[in-house]
Amino acid sequence: MRVPPAMSALHRAWCALYRALLVCLPRGLRERHGAAMLDLFTRELARPGAGALGAARVALAGIGDLIWRGCYERAVEERRFLMHRGWGAMRTLGKGIGIAFFTLTAFLLLNYTHRHLPGLPAGRGAALVLYAVPFTIALTIPASLFVGVLWGLTRAGAVGPGVPPHAPSVRPLPLAVGAAAVALLAFGLTAEVVPRANARLAGVLTGRTPTLPTDRIMTLAALRAEARRLDAVQATRRDPRMQLSLANLRVEIHKKFALPAACVLLTLLAAGLARWAPQASAGKIAMASAAVFGGYYLLLMGGETLADRSIVPPALAMWSANIVVLGLAAMTLRTTPRGMDAAQLPARPRR
Repeated sequence: MRVPPAMSALHRAWCALYRALLVCLPRGLRERHGAAMLDLFTRELARPGAGALGAARVALAGIGDLIWRGCYERAVEERRFLMHRGWGAMRTLGKGIGIAFFTLTAFLLLNYTHRHLPGLPAGRGAALVLYAVPFTIALTIPASLFVGVLWGLTRAGAVGPGVPPHAPSVRPLPLAVGAAAVALLAFGLTAEVVPRANARLAGVLTGRTPTLPTDRIMTLAALRAEARRLDAVQATRRDPRMQLSLANLRVEIHKKFALPAACVLLTLLAAGLARWAPQASAGKIAMASAAVFGGYYLLLMGGETLADRSIVPPALAMWSANIVVLGLAAMTLRTTPRGMDAAQLPARPRR
């Protein structure tokens, strides 16, 4: 529905905002009732004698109701979808993520101990493995989510035309919610656990406890405090060496946020790729995983090197890989044909 041209500019702005927020509703509900809802909102705004304050009160009430209704309907839609087609696929995803996590973690731990174990005293081998686990897990969590989701969705069947209606599937929203929960755990791991384990690991490798803190063994709070201190010092005198140290600290701060955020972004990218190739073989999944992680690792490590040398800003260096993944995920999810609407699902049989 078009907004009448005779309306004031303020009313037209409210109507434009309401029309944009109709995207909060599920697609089927929006197509059936969106025009009528916008028409009702426009008529409520156009009531005579309301004034600017009254119009704002009416507009905010209508927008608040729209957002609440959209969240409620989407939650009901996702719950109904999972009850009919999603639980089997969720179990498949959990199995794939678990297998990928333990396989990747074991491989990286074996590789790390193979490089550092020779030459260590006999009593330090177990400590080396123990303190190497946290930073290894921090790297394998995003990777295992990508591999597990891609493998699980290609085994369960992706949503889209040509897929049998009875095939189990999972849509991006519950995947993103689950990945966000994992990202919160990964953030706590990278911000607090990994630095303390790295300090112990450095003591195992060198035979003595580090006396001077470095960016690798400092918690997030310590990194921020040290960065503020160096900023205050830099305000009084310019020191190129101090500037490099400040860049290292800021790189590490952004990395502690960027790696957990990659859990959500890589999960969404895996969901998009699974829709493009719902029947991908294990070989194609391995090739896609190697390409994604190779590119992500090169962007992350290359950006860190450039930021440590103060060539690019630390924020851009650490988030550039995530920005690329976000763009790829948005492209694959938007260009994939839409699947069956939840309103078209058959009613759940009563027991």
